[in-house]
Amino acid sequence: MTILTSPLKRNSITLIITTWLVMIAFWGCSPLKRTTDSSYMSTDTIRVKSDSLKDAQTVENHIKYSDLTNLFTYPYDWISYRGKAEYTFEGNEGTISIFFVNRIDSIIYVNLNLSGIEIVRVTITPQELVYVNKLNKTYYQGGFFLIEKLLKLPLDFYTIQAVFNGKDIPGYDTLFAISAQDSIMVLENQNRRSLDRGRPIAQKMILDQALNLIANDILFNADNRKIALQYNTYTTDPSGFSFFDNLTFQTEELELDLKLKNVRFNIPGPTSNKIPSSFTPLIFQPKP
Repeated sequence: MTILTSPLKRNSITLIITTWLVMIAFWGCSPLKRTTDSSYMSTDTIRVKSDSLKDAQTVENHIKYSDLTNLFTYPYDWISYRGKAEYTFEGNEGTISIFFVNRIDSIIYVNLNLSGIEIVRVTITPQELVYVNKLNKTYYQGGFFLIEKLLKLPLDFYTIQAVFNGKDIPGYDTLFAISAQDSIMVLENQNRRSLDRGRPIAQKMILDQALNLIANDILFNADNRKIALQYNTYTTDPSGFSFFDNLTFQTEELELDLKLKNVRFNIPGPTSNKIPSSFTPLIFQPKP
């Protein structure tokens, strides 16, 4: 991993990498590169021409978004998992371990560590974000405005929760064109309207035969900012819950590959994130 000499830049990048692990992504502006996987139809851009699905069968008269409950419901109250993330961020490569805990609709807890040593702890609720960097003895506590400025996109707890549970992002209309081809289902909306923020997106989601989300490409039309999410290898635990084993996402600035292990359901996990009195608050000045 490249060592950054500037403490402020190091703090900024650590927070952004953490944000990527517990949020959506650091949005890029160049065309996306998709890793090919035989389990779904690959796409190079969110703006899919109509003839690209000329062999697909339109199924929206038979299947509606409300029927695809895997996309928006959580059949569990708690989920936790560990994993290892390999990332490339603006030319810097690294590997970091993650411990993720989510009490649905209540709190997200993330612990990031290197070689078993905790360096960052983050908790997110619908009201605030608390970031504690134990390596640099710094912290941030407050609303999402800082993250929105860093990422230049509106974000909230429920969007973060959806991304790291393999769900559709909430807060938008559900007026998708739905089609099926072979063993996959495709949902597309080139102008998906926000229910409260007024910023439409273009979105394409691909579901596998079990109707699990396996690919999610999003374009924020107003800023031409793109993100590609991919969920691979769903397995079912003894209690019947199905979950992915691998999550990847990519933009121009960042590529990240998170491999999961020890996925557990309905077992309460840690959620505490105390700020030591000796730590220094972080003051960021994101670029306009």
